[in-house]
Amino acid sequence: MVFCVWLIEPVPDQDLPLGKAVQNYFYEQLEYVGADKKSSDSTRVFRIAGSVNSKNGEEVFVDYRHDYRYGLRELQAEYLPELTLARQNTSKRPGRKSKVVHLHNVRSLHYARLLDLVKIAELRDYDLRGSLDQMNDGV
Repeated sequence: MVFCVWLIEPVPDQDLPLGKAVQNYFYEQLEYVGADKKSSDSTRVFRIAGSVNSKNGEEVFVDYRHDYRYGLRELQAEYLPELTLARQNTSKRPGRKSKVVHLHNVRSLHYARLLDLVKIAELRDYDLRGSLDQMNDGV
């Protein structure tokens, strides 16, 4: 079994949604070679090198190709596609311009939700305890 691992610098909690977006993007790009969707979990822990996999009896081997550690924003800039908004309605009908912005794909929709969550975290000074109902009730 082969694993492809990118070592990254420590990530603050508020950047975990971006980390998930990067993991999902890598999964989608590598799905055709058998990438495992379950491996794109932030809490995933690998077996320790030198230990034995009890399922198949093979020793776990690690082959480090380099010791470079990426920054999460570096991976975002290098690999994630730029998100663009769909063009506005170009018909020459009279009236106001539409204020509705149409997104191109599911990825850009998820990215917009990610930015919403980051904004909520910023507005709450990254104090993310509690629920939305508690926040609305002033608790």
